[in-house]
Amino acid sequence: MKRMLKLQMAVSMSALLIATLLPVSVVARTNVVNNAGQRIGMLEEAKSLVGSDLKDSKNQSLGKLDDLVVDLESGRILYGIASVSGASDHFAIAPTILVPQAGGKGATVSVDKAKLSAAPKIDANRENQLGDSAFVGQVFQYYGVPTWWDQNGGSFNNVHKVSTLSGQTVKNVSNTDIGKLDDVIVDLRAGRIPFVILTTSANASYAIPPNAFTLAADKQTLTTGLDQNALTSAPRYTKGNVQVLANRGTATAIYTHYGKQAYFNGPEGLSPTGR
Repeated sequence: MKRMLKLQMAVSMSALLIATLLPVSVVARTNVVNNAGQRIGMLEEAKSLVGSDLKDSKNQSLGKLDDLVVDLESGRILYGIASVSGASDHFAIAPTILVPQAGGKGATVSVDKAKLSAAPKIDANRENQLGDSAFVGQVFQYYGVPTWWDQNGGSFNNVHKVSTLSGQTVKNVSNTDIGKLDDVIVDLRAGRIPFVILTTSANASYAIPPNAFTLAADKQTLTTGLDQNALTSAPRYTKGNVQVLANRGTATAIYTHYGKQAYFNGPEGLSPTGR
């Protein structure tokens, strides 16, 4: 009995030693695998989707997914912007009908070319009105997707193209630069942006809830109430390691650290309102 107990203790100590020596990223990836049922969604780095091939359900090429339009306040993807082969116009796509292809090779859309070519068009002359709630409602209605906001006119408050968010400077309440937005983490199936990636001048990256960033009065600059202390003690993000963020425990811990309610736990904390 004593010999068996010693053997069990030795095995336990060996497992602990291995876990201690493994890089944190390896342990985290292992945890994601072990908790496959505890994921918050199918997360992707937006950079891998923007400009990628757009295909139909039969794997036939339709064109390109040129961009995604997101609202940081509600943490939602409002719509995708697509170009169709042989057409000069750009068309809007409801986010939840987009499915990322395996291996980051683009996205599949559950409509054919004719349906996509008749979708609401993106007017290049009205890019300052990307968040017009009536237009977003038109897009959702066209694809038969339920809306989630009060459609009483107005517009969403903190709307951007993903392509323009990349590299955008973020200032704190003291008007000091604290870093740049490097990417947006998206969950197409849910139409969500659970995180944005902030990279500081020290080249440290952090996954942060999107509603930690607000639009300044100039409607151009992003500001945040986060200070250096909050970032110093925050978990860092390793670029390309997006599936770690999909783990519910990891995602919840990040939201808790920044004092934000996690929409994926119980009643929605990021209750969106189209204004």
